[in-house]
Amino acid sequence: RLFLNGEPYFQLGLLDQGYWPGGLHTAPSDEALAFDLEVTKQLGFNMARKHVKVEPDRWYYHADRLGVLVWQDIPSGDRYIGPSDEDYERDLFAAKVFADEARAIVETKRWSGSIVSWVIFNEGWGQHATAEWAETFRRWDPDRIINSASGWTDRGVGDVLDLHAYPGPVSGDPGLGRAVVLGEFGGLGLPLAGHTWQDESNWGYRNFTEVEQATLAYEEVLARLGPLITTGLAAAVYTQTTDVEIEVNGLVTYDRDVIKLDAARVRAANAAALDAPTRIRQLVLDARGPDAWAPSSAWSESQPIWRMTGEVPAAGWQLPAFDDSAWTPAAAGLGSDFTPGGRARADWPGDDIWARRSFELTTAELDLARAPGTTLALSIHYDEDAEVYLNGQLVASPRGYTTGYIALPLDADSAALLRAGGNHLAVTCHNTAGARYIDVGLTLLLEH
Repeated sequence: RLFLNGEPYFQLGLLDQGYWPGGLHTAPSDEALAFDLEVTKQLGFNMARKHVKVEPDRWYYHADRLGVLVWQDIPSGDRYIGPSDEDYERDLFAAKVFADEARAIVETKRWSGSIVSWVIFNEGWGQHATAEWAETFRRWDPDRIINSASGWTDRGVGDVLDLHAYPGPVSGDPGLGRAVVLGEFGGLGLPLAGHTWQDESNWGYRNFTEVEQATLAYEEVLARLGPLITTGLAAAVYTQTTDVEIEVNGLVTYDRDVIKLDAARVRAANAAALDAPTRIRQLVLDARGPDAWAPSSAWSESQPIWRMTGEVPAAGWQLPAFDDSAWTPAAAGLGSDFTPGGRARADWPGDDIWARRSFELTTAELDLARAPGTTLALSIHYDEDAEVYLNGQLVASPRGYTTGYIALPLDADSAALLRAGGNHLAVTCHNTAGARYIDVGLTLLLEH
């Protein structure tokens, strides 16, 4: 965990790039400089990640005044390295420029109490001598969190393991001596006519056309965040505060005229996520082995067995009574072995898969699933679009993809489908490009 004044404190922030239509790097006024931080706090965030940019001192003063924590990125350039590449050796001139600028940033900004973390490298940009730089920053400033590499080029050094996932969220193993943080997630795009930098060809990691659609998607993403916090995630940074030229995944338009999503609902979703560590305990009931609560392979070493096919099945394939004896038995998870965050044990050919499995519930387990303060959820990892059926009824149809297992809460009607004795899960998944993967089980989120 990350602590603040001796107490665990989940940091929920916005990726703050700090660009402006008129001045690009420069805000038009001091009031404008403070505006992004005021909106950050208004929407229920407690942190801003100042992304690959350094602001005038007034910005940090406003962060101090408003009580917004800051992750300060060190601007980087030069070569890019991929997730599996080694650090590269910068030429002497470029290395000296980076060293001089990094030290100047620390020395001139360390007075700000709001800065709680230095982010040295981002997604492999200019990444060199990572271990040495983590030690150097520790020597320069022993009192702040050192984030050596935000994204996918982790070298096992610094105070955090920083992941990126769009839309996400995901988490990692919190038992390795470092806090697990999500340095970027979300990226829900919504262009608003009259408020975009260009009229067409804008982008987000997922794109929407209506405010209601985008707000609902935000609520769904944040609902997935809460269970991850309970199991070890220590911080998360949503992309992003404002639109930036062709990027329209901001919560505010580039011109700062409109908060694009329903502000009250964003605040409520954030508050529910921040309350999760004291409110939710994720429980996976798999003590009886592979048949109990249909655990996904993320939570069980029993490797649940599905029956699967890549051929379009007959109508009613999702119903418990359907004859799947001709389908291929396979251990979960199902998909390609290079899927991020997956545990592939059986590949599926083509672009589509249909899979089924059964599980048993005792009366006591059924009562627990329906008890007050308990939410039934899917433990699921999908790539990409999926449909999940419980006892023949559609209970979830998540779009896009995940890069790890998430807990996807279901409604009360879904829990009512469960019965003592035999139960049945069915799933179909459609792959559009790249990796493919599906694994799904059931878990409980308990209020406590």
